[in-house]
Amino acid sequence: MYMEQGIAELEELRSRLLDLTIRNNLLNYKPSPGRSIEVIDGDPAEIYRLLVLEEKGMRFYPASKASRSEPEDKRIWKYPTFSKTAKYADLVLHTPYTDIELRKKLYTLQNKSRTVFEEQGYPVLYLALGFVEWTERDCSGKPFKAPLLLIPVDLERQKIKENYTLRWTGEDPTLSLSLVAKLAEQGVILPDLGHPETIEEISAYFTVIRETVAEKDWLFIPGISLDLFSFRKFVMFKDLDPAIWDDGSPLENNPLIKRLFHPQADQNPAPLFQENEVDLRLPSERTFNILDADSSQIAVIEEAKAGRNLVVEGPPGTGKSQTIANMIAEMLANGKTVLFVSEKMAALEVVKRRLDAAGLSPYCLELHSQKAKKTDLIRELEKSLQHPSPDASCLTSAHAQIDSLRSELNGYCNEIKTPIGACGFTPYDLFGIREQYRYEFENSRYRTNYRLQKIPVENAVELTPDDYKAALSALQEIASYLPVLLKDGESLSEHPWAMTRPGTILPRDQDDIRELVIAYQDKIQNLQIAMRAVSDLTDIPVPRSETEVSRLIETCRYLLKEYSVTIDILKNPLWGNQAEMNRLIANMQDLYDHSSRILANFTPEIFLRNPARLYSELLAYSEKGAFGKLFSGGYKKLKTEIAEYYVGSMPEDAKILSDLKDARNYLTARDEWEQDKGVYLSLFAPVWKDEYTHPDSLRQYAAWVLAVLTMVQEALITPHTIELLCSGKITSSTLTPLFEKLEKAVIAHSEARDVLFTRLGILDQDTEQTFASVRKLTDVWITEIDRLSEWSTFLTYAETCGKTTAAPVLPLLFTDKISAEALIPAYLTGYADALLKEAYRVRPLLARFAQAPHELKIKTFAEYDRAAISANAARIIQKLDQKIPEIYVGASRDSEMGVLTGEFNRKRGHMSIRTLMTKAGGLIQQIKPCFMMSPLSVAQYLDPRSVRFDIIIFDEASQVRPEDALGALMRGRQLVVMGDSRQLPPTTFFDQIAGPNEDDEESVAGIGDMESLLHVCKQSYPTRRLRWHYRSRHESLIALSNEEFYDGSLMVFPSPRHETPDLGLSFVHLPNTIYERGKSGVNKGEAQAVAKSVIEYYLKYPDKTLGVATFSTRQQEAIRHEVDVLLRDHPEVEMLMRPANGENFFVKNLETVQGDERDTMLISIGYGFDENHRLSRNFGPLNQAGGERRLNVLITRARERCVVFSNFRGADLQIDPDSSSGVAALSRFLTYAEDRSSMTSGSDFRGMDDTEYFPESVAVMLEDYGYTVSRNIGCAGFRIDIAVSDPKDPGVYMAGILCDGSNYWSSEVARDRDRLRSQVLEGLGWHLIRIWSAEWFQHPVSCTKILLDFLEEVQKPAEPVVVPVTEPPKEEVQETTPASPELIIEETPVIKQPAYAKVKVEPYVFCTECDLNKYHQFSSVPDSVLATAILQIVSVEGPISLSVLHARIKELGSVSKMTPAIKKKIASLAEDEVNADRLTVDNEGFYSVPQKELAARERPAKWSCSDVSLLEIGLAAEVILGKQFATPKSDLVRQTALVLGFKVTAPVKERIEMGIDAAISTGSIIAEGGKLIRAAE
Repeated sequence: MYMEQGIAELEELRSRLLDLTIRNNLLNYKPSPGRSIEVIDGDPAEIYRLLVLEEKGMRFYPASKASRSEPEDKRIWKYPTFSKTAKYADLVLHTPYTDIELRKKLYTLQNKSRTVFEEQGYPVLYLALGFVEWTERDCSGKPFKAPLLLIPVDLERQKIKENYTLRWTGEDPTLSLSLVAKLAEQGVILPDLGHPETIEEISAYFTVIRETVAEKDWLFIPGISLDLFSFRKFVMFKDLDPAIWDDGSPLENNPLIKRLFHPQADQNPAPLFQENEVDLRLPSERTFNILDADSSQIAVIEEAKAGRNLVVEGPPGTGKSQTIANMIAEMLANGKTVLFVSEKMAALEVVKRRLDAAGLSPYCLELHSQKAKKTDLIRELEKSLQHPSPDASCLTSAHAQIDSLRSELNGYCNEIKTPIGACGFTPYDLFGIREQYRYEFENSRYRTNYRLQKIPVENAVELTPDDYKAALSALQEIASYLPVLLKDGESLSEHPWAMTRPGTILPRDQDDIRELVIAYQDKIQNLQIAMRAVSDLTDIPVPRSETEVSRLIETCRYLLKEYSVTIDILKNPLWGNQAEMNRLIANMQDLYDHSSRILANFTPEIFLRNPARLYSELLAYSEKGAFGKLFSGGYKKLKTEIAEYYVGSMPEDAKILSDLKDARNYLTARDEWEQDKGVYLSLFAPVWKDEYTHPDSLRQYAAWVLAVLTMVQEALITPHTIELLCSGKITSSTLTPLFEKLEKAVIAHSEARDVLFTRLGILDQDTEQTFASVRKLTDVWITEIDRLSEWSTFLTYAETCGKTTAAPVLPLLFTDKISAEALIPAYLTGYADALLKEAYRVRPLLARFAQAPHELKIKTFAEYDRAAISANAARIIQKLDQKIPEIYVGASRDSEMGVLTGEFNRKRGHMSIRTLMTKAGGLIQQIKPCFMMSPLSVAQYLDPRSVRFDIIIFDEASQVRPEDALGALMRGRQLVVMGDSRQLPPTTFFDQIAGPNEDDEESVAGIGDMESLLHVCKQSYPTRRLRWHYRSRHESLIALSNEEFYDGSLMVFPSPRHETPDLGLSFVHLPNTIYERGKSGVNKGEAQAVAKSVIEYYLKYPDKTLGVATFSTRQQEAIRHEVDVLLRDHPEVEMLMRPANGENFFVKNLETVQGDERDTMLISIGYGFDENHRLSRNFGPLNQAGGERRLNVLITRARERCVVFSNFRGADLQIDPDSSSGVAALSRFLTYAEDRSSMTSGSDFRGMDDTEYFPESVAVMLEDYGYTVSRNIGCAGFRIDIAVSDPKDPGVYMAGILCDGSNYWSSEVARDRDRLRSQVLEGLGWHLIRIWSAEWFQHPVSCTKILLDFLEEVQKPAEPVVVPVTEPPKEEVQETTPASPELIIEETPVIKQPAYAKVKVEPYVFCTECDLNKYHQFSSVPDSVLATAILQIVSVEGPISLSVLHARIKELGSVSKMTPAIKKKIASLAEDEVNADRLTVDNEGFYSVPQKELAARERPAKWSCSDVSLLEIGLAAEVILGKQFATPKSDLVRQTALVLGFKVTAPVKERIEMGIDAAISTGSIIAEGGKLIRAAE
């Protein structure tokens, strides 16, 4: 069911190509009044002789001059002039027309035929020789006239005033295929034309035709007409006939066709090759690009290399031809056969030129229109076989260096763009932050000796975005509020409430605080009164600050102590001897302690009773012992006396002795103390109590005196105070009341202060402030009480800031060490420094970055990369040359090599191209693995059974109908479709040009569901888009198209000449011209203005190219005529219109302009306001479905400049919801052409909030130096960070500054980023300098100088280059001038005859040495030796049959007679060796050794062919097929026999056939198209 449906769909598509109705002018010819030219009085056979056989040019001649004609006709159709001479009378074609009529017809035929030829790739201009008058079966009474023999011709004219020359194009004359098919339906088979080589042959052919059609009572009419005919669709129809394809319908086997009819996406598609993975997945050595390729192009090529069917969207100017050329080169390098298909000849030509420039033309076969001449083809093939191989020894590989360098470059790029820290800042961002504030605060011309405070930011890496935002927000609030908080010139510390932290302040709070301040002032006043009262009594100075108040209190407390003193005591110098004072008091302390210890045991009377006596007496009794004491009355009396002195009970004698001894010692110490008694009295008289004076009283008195002396020294009291103290005027009774009042005043002051300060939140109370300053401060507080709420608000901001990582800013802020404007910069620089420190620690490439080495790497990488691309062609050639076959002299005549060498040796009568392709297509593909063709030439020249391709590359597929592509697709295994779904859809325009109704050319077929090959393939295959736009040298030429049709996805490079009249899009308003609606359908005034601009352009820009595009064919013709009229007066412009690069001047309409590009394009709208000043919204094809796509094509053809001519503006065209897309797009285009600011700058426009810090800081610096700069220049895809305007040339940027930020790293591919972008920009005229943020961070001063020096250098006028003129060597050159300017004699190049090779195989090598030679008699040879001999013979001569093995053993072993027993032994031993895996044997009994590499060998004479293994026969056949390619089986049998050394007898033939069949069964030889070919390795 599925297959039947597919075949039905195929037949439906085929049916669209077939037209055998009487609408076909090839079957029912009706001369067109506007173009058909009838030749009268001419003999078809004679004209065939002159045009085809003798290849002469012929000219037309009118019957008469026009008697009456319109003035406009006379003006336009004045030329060419018609003349004839007797010498060339036979080359004149007479016509029945007037001179003006003939000029019109010739002009129309030439223009229309060339339009179809250039745009669609097939000829339509034919000279019809002879007509057949025929009838339908069911309508015999109505005859139809059909042309018979069609000669493809061309009309040539070198100059406007010259006559047209008719020439044969070189393609084979052909019978009308439609007529042949139509007549065949009625049983009339027209004989084949063949290749007539004489006039007699062609005359005889016409006679045969006359006789053949006469059988049906039809007529042969020997008429001659020049007209437009197209039978390409019939050719393609025949090509799709399943009968001519192998295995029936190709739909059954070809997956490409299946997907065409049944679109579906791949079930489990492999991931696409991503652009950003080029450097990751593609080593340099694996690429064979012959041209520069950006990452989007490389991704496409890699997908194709992977074997994926693919759709490639190529918007205007994105390098489709460049991509195709690279893709072809890559495929050739991978051993693939390629078919490149395009309807448009220009598309093939531009790809061919690119391949030619790379040196790959010898491997490409162009079979397209005039490139399809069989003699040229034969010559080209022979030339390719002789193409010398380049010397590959000079190829050096730099691929390892390329991969290493791009890895390093990518590494730096990754390190500078990868965020560090949780906030996502890149090192580039951080460098920018540092540079911005470094310049603003430290290097600006407006600041001197300023250093920005660095704020330490702890844990910067962990700082979250919320934390970061909170810090910045807090700082921003503070910075914005400080101008509100502070008065002019006031610092924060000078704010009246600066020391306070009052919390939230409401109006009521302000009143309460004011009252507290007043109360505080009162308490200060009371305190001062109390202090003055004390001062009046004591003459103590009145304290000025609160600190001094405490001293006053302390002083008063000293003065209130009940000590008396005299001047003498105070003046005693011992008060200054601290050591002496300490001694005296210590001695007193010792004496006092000693006395206290004694008095603890004794009464004071002890000191009066001589303790020494008592001690000695008691000691004496103690020495007598206890017995002596017992009976001694004196002892008892002594004890009684001693008891009187004891306090309490008397202890034991030992204790008494100790106590008495201590008392004795005291008296001794007292005597010594008595010596210092006078000193004591001079110091301590007021507190002295002799030996009973308590030491503490001495200490206290000493401390008091010293304090008084200190107060005197410190001026806490005055000398007068001392006098008052010594005189007794300062007493406790007088001072105490005043002191009590003072204390109360101090307490009241402290309480009021504490209440006030607590409310104000003053934590650090400055008690050093004088009461005057405090009074002043409180006065200010009262006056500035309203500012307290502002201060409170500010403190809330500060409190918020204190909770963020910006808290370290606050101490600097409150101490006036940082200004409001520096708050955020200081924090950001601190944050940046912290992150950069971490970045440098963990990122080695960033840490060791230096500009000079890095730029050297880029330069080296670029040089290596360019060198690798240049060398790729040689690498490919080296690969391809290894596959170029040798010309084989012994090839069979019917083999592919034999057919081709036969054509090389033939001087004339070459077979047709299709026949040659049928017979030798495989060999031609080996020589020319790339074919470049149109869909028609594919059907016309390639037999589907003989030529298949690994990959089909289809260009401009949006214009190709699916049925037109079927033939090409069925010849391929893989498909890459190139095109643009936003450009022209398929159109019937070209069919109508060659059709019978020439007035229908303005009608355009709508777009159906299955509109184009591109549309169909997008439903099944993945789609990739080329993104880099190269064509436009000014962004305005593509900006609207990019936004309108490609969603801003193209990468468009800005122009340095952004506002100059010679570049970009411009609008010429012609309000005084009129569109002649309903009449001529043209705007003549506009046409004249355009024509005038054409002439002026070439006179002003003689080296530039120009094209004109119109909205209609009528406006197109009007402009052509006006240009021709002006050229009569400017013949010098004609040559300028045909430059050497082939980009000739043209005037085309929007149906024919796709694929063309010129330096400048003039667009003529044509439509517009009519004579009634009415503007209709009918714009011809633009109103049709898909009209906006036609407009897209029209407006994207210019490289440098596009000028739009119109009598209305975009604003005049009212657009409503019902307006077609094309008309709406036209309105926007005209508006933009008139005012480029009417459109935004592109979809990737970067707003001010996204401005990068680093380029912005550099831009500000340049502005400070007086330069005018623009930022982020560009409209889409890529932007220049900073552009510096040329002060001497308005509208021009003199330099572009590229940073290493987001514009730089937007591509992850080193070639894109570090070479191609700069290359493209410099090609546009930019003077570029790259500045590196990492280098600038380290060395800002030197980097600034380098940049400024560069800009100064750019401004210097370029010095003229003086080229020394040398006298060339004089050579005598003999110039030959052709006899006629129309006759150009081409000197046939001398072709060196190739050296023909012969097919040879290895000679048969005999085994001459084996172990059998050691024995004189075979009977004595052991079995083991015989087995070894068998191995030795087989190893040399295998595969070898058993019979040959017998013969070899007989010869080497000197066996007199090979008996059955010996044969049996040999067979048995051989079998044993096979079982032991030392030998192998095939089904026929041929022995060989394992793993031996076999080869075909030439046998000596008298060898039986049955003794050659089938495997070896197959190998010999493969060798032959490798030399002569596809060969009939019979020829291969014969040649294989000869190569192996046999005569072709019946047994030999049978054996060879068996060997070839065996090779076919194993797949090493393949049967294809009736011939045999060698399987691919």
